[in-house]
Amino acid sequence: MEILGEIQKPASIESLSSLMGFVENQIGMMQFRDEHRKNICLAVEEALSNILYHGDIDRGTDINIAFKLDNLGRFLIVITDYGAPFNMLLSDVLPDEMKDSKKDRPAISTRIMKRVVKDIEYKRLENKNILTFTIPRL
Repeated sequence: MEILGEIQKPASIESLSSLMGFVENQIGMMQFRDEHRKNICLAVEEALSNILYHGDIDRGTDINIAFKLDNLGRFLIVITDYGAPFNMLLSDVLPDEMKDSKKDRPAISTRIMKRVVKDIEYKRLENKNILTFTIPRL
């Protein structure tokens, strides 16, 4: 598996904009339609927001995002953190307080996040949350 890019930042809300800048740059290099790129970015931003706002992450830990290319030519976006076990894929809607905090744009629910990416996997391994988005080449 080839690593295309990777970033590690403190697991805090303040890191969200730099993490998303990295994500947008990486996705911008993929050969997808503009709308598909935008939807992938929204799905990743939703995942990061859920992790950072609701993931019960200890101070002093990091969040890591890696873009990988697997042997089948699929892009993988792997988000890892050392917070408490938190499988956002089991939830169909955002908590009310999170919906209220994003009045400037419609909140994308985890249900929509799943529809956009289609293949999302969560696992807990060695005290680490691992969320993997698998994006086939179109």
